[in-house]
Amino acid sequence: FVLLGAYIAIEAFYYQGHVGAELQKELGFREGTTYNRNSRRLESAVAIVEVDEGGVFHHAGFRPGDALPRESHTSLFKRLYWSRTRAVEFSVVDSGDGPPFCKRSVRTLCLIVPAKQRQA
Repeated sequence: FVLLGAYIAIEAFYYQGHVGAELQKELGFREGTTYNRNSRRLESAVAIVEVDEGGVFHHAGFRPGDALPRESHTSLFKRLYWSRTRAVEFSVVDSGDGPPFCKRSVRTLCLIVPAKQRQA
């Protein structure tokens, strides 16, 4: 269990710290966390906080305030990282207080993650 815990911590550090910042800049978005206080219990989800006009996330239909309740911060960046040149789909709901995230209307958004640009 100690090795598994260490692996999870290292994976989170790599994808959220190193990979995440690069992907957010490249794809034109900033992520964070949203909370739903009106649910029976406090819920949290990955949230899209900012979307750059003209960026990949903007063209896919993401909006500031979108929540991705089926993703963790690590899984979001991991899926984007391993989907270079391919399409990836995300289930998105509106964030904020209200019904549980699982009871909200879901939009499925698809984006194509571009190939990584090589630096000269």
